[in-house]
Amino acid sequence: MKLDKENYSLQEVQEILKEYDTKMAEFETRIKEADAQAKDMDNQTKQLETLTKSNLENSIKVEMLKNGLSEDMFDLVADSKDVDTASKKINKILDIKKKSDINNSYKPSEHTAEQTAYAEAQKNGDVGAMLRTKMSKLFK
Repeated sequence: MKLDKENYSLQEVQEILKEYDTKMAEFETRIKEADAQAKDMDNQTKQLETLTKSNLENSIKVEMLKNGLSEDMFDLVADSKDVDTASKKINKILDIKKKSDINNSYKPSEHTAEQTAYAEAQKNGDVGAMLRTKMSKLFK
């Protein structure tokens, strides 16, 4: 709007102010809409983060179940940033579990090599004792 005159009547000033008031009201509504959109975007971002996190957790749990681990061990892998690092951790846990299973498995005592007098003499390098133990077995 151009201001050409030096003096304006009250009516002309009110019309000018009315135009500015309508523009201000229009800008205020735009600002409110933008604020509402920003809040909505924040909510959607938070929702996306939670969904991504739960998706990662579920993917890790599936990977654990595929490898035969229970969900009780999820805490050991929960801090992984992606499925690949979780998979590496799962493989390490499986290796540890296999070693533990082997160490805890049944080991028959009757099939293990007992420390005999011959083995002791061999360890000490005593040839005479080795011969005596062999000869004593022959003459029993």
